[in-house]
Amino acid sequence: YAMLSHRWEGKEPLLHNIQDKVVYQLEPVGGVHKLQSFCKVVRDAGYRWAWSDTCCIDKSNNVELQESVNTMFVWYTSGSTSRGQFRSIRWYCYVG
Repeated sequence: YAMLSHRWEGKEPLLHNIQDKVVYQLEPVGGVHKLQSFCKVVRDAGYRWAWSDTCCIDKSNNVELQESVNTMFVWYTSGSTSRGQFRSIRWYCYVG
């Protein structure tokens, strides 16, 4: 798996924006374009799973949100790090 850590900018896709949808079929605007680019990099690197904090945590569920925030550090430190940039968007990819 690979995890995306990035600076939130503008309108980032949330869980309800992508749930039950194919990421590559969404309109590539704002944070969706960043998510699509990240997924492509991950797929091209041979990984089958990608995780992004903006859209993989159900922020309407306070228990899930709190648990996720509390364990993000563990998730990120469990993988190796590579970083890159899509145009002016800085991102970090953690691979486990």
